[in-house]
Amino acid sequence: MIIPNKRLIITASGSFYHVIGSGDVAQVQLKDFELLRHGFSPEQITQLNLAPNGFFH
Repeated sequence: MIIPNKRLIITASGSFYHVIGSGDVAQVQLKDFELLRHGFSPEQITQLNLAPNGFFH
């Protein structure tokens, strides 16, 4: 659940997060969503997608 006027996010597992700042808008392709869940930023995901095939093991 997201409560914008209180800048509060409550996850399905019951964790509470107080958001600081206005944030940024980012787009991530569905195929890259797992990277986002594992802590990669949208900028890092973009760089991974731009790297030549075989660049990373």
